[in-house]
Amino acid sequence: MAGYWVLREFGVLDPQVWGPLHQRPIVLYSLGSLLLGAQLMSVGLLAELLTAQMASQTRSYSIRQTTNNR
Repeated sequence: MAGYWVLREFGVLDPQVWGPLHQRPIVLYSLGSLLLGAQLMSVGLLAELLTAQMASQTRSYSIRQTTNNR
């Protein structure tokens, strides 16, 4: 979006052919991508918190003790 704006402002893109940025679907796509990214980040953070919580509750063990020194 920033590249489109710069090209349009400096006259590289014809303003009659390329309409204003707020009238193009790229704005909605960008907003949707931003919301989806925020949701994915929050789900990833929750997954990390759950993993850390569950890992602290498990008992540690030794493979040597479990296999009886084979």
